[in-house]
Amino acid sequence: MAVRARDAAVLLSAAILLAPSAGFAAGRGANRWSRTAVRRATIAAIATSPAPTARRLSRTELAALGASAEAVFAEDKRPVILFDGVCALCNGGVDFMLRWDRPNELDGAYRFAALQSDVGRALLARSGRQPDDLSSIVLVMPNGEARTKSEAILSIGSRCGGGTPLEALFPLASFLGSALPRPLRDGLYEQVASNRYKWFGHSDECRLSDERFSARFIERVDGASAWAAP
Repeated sequence: MAVRARDAAVLLSAAILLAPSAGFAAGRGANRWSRTAVRRATIAAIATSPAPTARRLSRTELAALGASAEAVFAEDKRPVILFDGVCALCNGGVDFMLRWDRPNELDGAYRFAALQSDVGRALLARSGRQPDDLSSIVLVMPNGEARTKSEAILSIGSRCGGGTPLEALFPLASFLGSALPRPLRDGLYEQVASNRYKWFGHSDECRLSDERFSARFIERVDGASAWAAP
């Protein structure tokens, strides 16, 4: 199968970040997320830079976000990957994970939520980050820990591939990637992240869920329950 130019570029990003889960958009991933099976929300505009806003939240807002964040893990302890829902590279990464994270099981090792969603904002605040911060992928753990940039990529890769022929390869690649000094890894990550819209493109619609994998997406939190909307 011929490799398209965008796919080749994404795979190059994976090699730079030294983790199989960082490449993200191999094969069909870069464009599959725009199909009708994927639920999207149109947004009015996209910032040309993923820098966070500086507005300080009130105590009431923080309390509301905190309650929503705690509900995310009330019944399901799987870690949550927060991704940029309008970024072509990031959405390719989600498709990559859906193909390689226990693809034959209903529930994978991870769940997903867009950074721009209400759930994403709540989990960002829970992690001590600005709710509008789109600068990094975030892996949110049920114990309150949040891993970002290269640490998030390597952690995700260490548990990816379950139930596939590459089950042993992903953890090995993540282990080898961790041998690089973190400042170097994060510097490479930031270079790709800060140029991701320019290099890979973006959409004016934010990916919220995917009906093919509804148990793996968190679209909203209702009371003590946190599941993708039907």
